[in-house]
Amino acid sequence: MNNMTIKNKLIMILALPIISLVFLSSVISYERYKTSNGYNKLEDAVKLSTKITSLVHELQKERGMTAGYLGSKGVKFKDKIGSQRDLTNKKRKEFLKYLDSLDTKYYGTEYNKLLTDALNRLKELKTKRIKVSSLSISGKEAISYYTNMNGVFLEVVRKAANYSPNTQMVQQLNSYTNFLLSKERAGIERAVGAVSFAANKFASGMKTKFNRLISEQDAFLYSFEKLTNKQTMEFYKKTVQGKAVEEVKRMRNVALTAENGRGFNIDSAYWFNTITEKINLLKMVDDHLANTLIAESKVLVSAAKTEMTLYIVINSILIIIVILLGRAVLNNILMGIRTLSAGLDDFFKFLNKEVKDVRLIDINRKDAIGVMAKKVNDNIEKTREVVIDDVRFMEEVKNIVEQIKKGYLFQRLEYNAKSKNLEELKTEINEMLTVMNKTIGGSVNKITDVLNSYSDLDFTNNIKNANGKVETSILNVGEMITNMLQSNMKNGLTIEHTANDLLQNVDILNVASNEAAASLEETAAALEEITGSINHNTNNIIKMSQHASEVTSSVKTGQDLANETTTAMDEINEQVSEINEAISIIDQIAFQTNILSLNAAVEAATAGEAGKGFAVVAAEVRNLASRSAEAARDIKTLVESATSKANDGKHIADKMIDGYTSLNESISQTIDLIEDVTNASKEQSAGIEQINDAVTLLDQQTQKNASVAAHTAQIAKDTKDIAHHIVEDANEKEFNGKREISL
Repeated sequence: MNNMTIKNKLIMILALPIISLVFLSSVISYERYKTSNGYNKLEDAVKLSTKITSLVHELQKERGMTAGYLGSKGVKFKDKIGSQRDLTNKKRKEFLKYLDSLDTKYYGTEYNKLLTDALNRLKELKTKRIKVSSLSISGKEAISYYTNMNGVFLEVVRKAANYSPNTQMVQQLNSYTNFLLSKERAGIERAVGAVSFAANKFASGMKTKFNRLISEQDAFLYSFEKLTNKQTMEFYKKTVQGKAVEEVKRMRNVALTAENGRGFNIDSAYWFNTITEKINLLKMVDDHLANTLIAESKVLVSAAKTEMTLYIVINSILIIIVILLGRAVLNNILMGIRTLSAGLDDFFKFLNKEVKDVRLIDINRKDAIGVMAKKVNDNIEKTREVVIDDVRFMEEVKNIVEQIKKGYLFQRLEYNAKSKNLEELKTEINEMLTVMNKTIGGSVNKITDVLNSYSDLDFTNNIKNANGKVETSILNVGEMITNMLQSNMKNGLTIEHTANDLLQNVDILNVASNEAAASLEETAAALEEITGSINHNTNNIIKMSQHASEVTSSVKTGQDLANETTTAMDEINEQVSEINEAISIIDQIAFQTNILSLNAAVEAATAGEAGKGFAVVAAEVRNLASRSAEAARDIKTLVESATSKANDGKHIADKMIDGYTSLNESISQTIDLIEDVTNASKEQSAGIEQINDAVTLLDQQTQKNASVAAHTAQIAKDTKDIAHHIVEDANEKEFNGKREISL
């Protein structure tokens, strides 16, 4: 998961509901297809049932004529039985032709077994007819053959009700089956009556059978009345009435009330024709019921096909809408992430000094990405102000450092930084510059220039507005040297005019001059040490500038890491919240789904055959519960991802501690450099003291020279040449008041 792109993760999340929707749509569409196919098979079964009932109707008539023919020993129905057999053959041919066009595997083993049994019995019809024609079969056996065969055919019709997916259609098929069974009993009654009336008596057990057949007809008609609808019952009552119906009732009463079951005096042909008229009325009702069932099955088939098509279209539209909506959501999220990523790249380039300015992230949205972008923009504005403020401060620091490198110590940092640390650094630098300015002076270049002039024996160069201790000390040295040169020149001129006999004091004067030179050399050495100290301070200031940069970088690193930590922890909180909500929802769905699947399974088991389709739905619901469990495991993976992000947050926090440690080290180094500058200043003070001592010694030596000059006044004439040399030597040097010295 960690190696997958956000786009692939979003596609994976989107694929799950789409796959679920496609799966459910497929299941629903398949169920509708099965329902439609079931109605198609039901329509075929109803049509096959009408073919069977038409064949059974002719077999019933053939059975009645056969019974009358056998009961009369071949006298009755001799002329009619042949034409009836032709009608039966015609219906059989229609039935077999329609049966060949059907795939009866759909109806199951039991249905096909009954159908095969009926077909096998039908194949015996030719043999039975031969026996009937030759009077080599009993009436009871013949009736039993026809009756058993018709019963199997009617059982096939009854089984058709099991393949109806519509409960109302099942009820109508059951009512239709009850009517057919009643009609079959009427046909058996016709055969039994034909045999009995032909013999003018009931054979053994025939009266009981005749009576039972009447009772069974009434029972099946009662069931038919309870199961059928009001319109069909009204059609039945309207159709099955009239003289034939009343006459059948009368002949029934005669047969059942005759003493000893004989002496009916009813013509079997009359009975056959009369009850046949009644059965024909029943056949009208049979045809009406069959046509109604076929029409209703066609309506159900059409409705099922329409419903299936509608479900497929609706499901296809929903899938397309979900895909398009998911794609739009995916593109929207990815576009927001890309925009946010581009804005962060620009921001990091700005932080890394690759660009001078940064633009805010342009996202106008109110979702989580928009909230993140707003927070990032707020931090960009704050960081940009801090960075720009730091850059401006550092630019001013660089300018100050450049001025210090050039030797100017009078400038100060004026920029007011927003960072407290930078303000403290500014104060320390300004205080350091103030101390250096007071100790050294405003310009090291001017001091160097004056010292270079002194080295060139030019003591006229001066420092205006000198405030530093070093500047003041140098000026004092220059003034002392100037006074000494003025005094020497004056003394030389005096000696030139008045010196006599100075040879004795020349050695003393030379020694004093050497000592003065040595003092001057010490003064020069001290000045060199001061210069070195100043250079050392300058280098330290440069290092302080570098460490100030490191302090700025450390502060920036700490701020960035703090922002990253805040962002990471916010992401963790959001993911944990979403995970908690998702887990709660999934737990509820899983619990409710399990209950629904159990209830559905119980209801399906209770419904029996009619609940098979619903059992499939229950199974799919259980599968959906299983998929919910898989979703829970995916959520567990998301929790692990949140834990990983928490570890990332801890790692970022450790980096922050390291960053601030580096900051403390940089500050410590800065303090050390400031201490170095202080020590250098102390060394400069010591050098200045050495200069003062050298100047004092030079002053004492000068006093000795003056004393010797007083003692040698009498011998000035003898030292005239030396005095002249001293004057010339003084003339070679430049000092203030040189032109004004005269005798």
